[in-house]
Amino acid sequence: MKYHFLPDPKTLAAIVDTFKRKLQASYKKLLTTIYKETGHQQSQTILEKIVALPKENFSSILTFYYHHTVRGINAGEHIPKLLSDLDLVLTFVKEKHHNSSFVVYETMPDTISHTILKTMGHSITDYNISLRGLSKTEEIQAKQCLEQGTKYLWHSCPKMLENMRELVHQIFFVGSDCPQRHCVFSLTSAVTQGIVFINGAYSPSWVFLLDKYVHEAAHAYLFLINQEELLVLNDPKELYPSPLRQDKRPMEGVYHALFVLMRLLYAFSAIREKQELMESDSKEIITLMSMYSAGLERSYTTVMREGKLTPIARLLLEDGYDAVYRSQHKLCPIRKNATISNPKGT
Repeated sequence: MKYHFLPDPKTLAAIVDTFKRKLQASYKKLLTTIYKETGHQQSQTILEKIVALPKENFSSILTFYYHHTVRGINAGEHIPKLLSDLDLVLTFVKEKHHNSSFVVYETMPDTISHTILKTMGHSITDYNISLRGLSKTEEIQAKQCLEQGTKYLWHSCPKMLENMRELVHQIFFVGSDCPQRHCVFSLTSAVTQGIVFINGAYSPSWVFLLDKYVHEAAHAYLFLINQEELLVLNDPKELYPSPLRQDKRPMEGVYHALFVLMRLLYAFSAIREKQELMESDSKEIITLMSMYSAGLERSYTTVMREGKLTPIARLLLEDGYDAVYRSQHKLCPIRKNATISNPKGT
């Protein structure tokens, strides 16, 4: 299959559909194995629910709980407790899945919300980050601000928003109690495919929230491709300057960051070109684009030169670079085929 920087909606829908079918099949295999090895009858009851659950539900929270359950079993946790939690999750997903693309914190059972927030917080290694749910008022404000941003994107680049909605099935607004200077703005991972976490308490700006939505959807696209294809072959111990962080990172992380920058520049270039914005919003976008363009300048040549990229990975970046160059040349020029020297991560 040929992957593009901004894929055709039907092609992307087919890729997502394949992922959901595989997740459902993985649940069936897991529960069948639990029953064969332990005889826990509850695994059979849950298996019947998995079989009956529509394929569309197999994403987001169910992605997280599949991996959470497997980790728990491998760590020797009490299987009846893991099964009971999974049963609760299935009930919640069945009841709430069709209501909204936003996860409403107050509707979640504490068992589910606490597990997700604790696990995702711990996944941010070395920074001692904690995540919390938002109040109803905070959630509503964040939702309204993000919806304003998505309206701008829809009228500027509907294909990108269609992409993002196909990749991100649920948005979970969180808060972060930030120790010292470290604070999480947004996150997702391969084990939470379909759900992204955005700090809805940090800033009321639609620019900030849309930025994080575009950012995490870009990661979700690469994670989805990685289900089928390899992208980066560098040794994880080899570290390189990153365009978005001060510390050096493995090439896979730098590749992800570069791809994210391209999607952000493409989205905000379209909005600036096609929408009439308030001066404060326009200035905020210009500041972001300047920073992102500098990051792209620093990292593109480094990744293309130092990265052990598969043909698919290389074509994705070349396609993205061309798309960004075409969309930005009047707004925030990028030097085509630039040669970067002495790159420094920021």
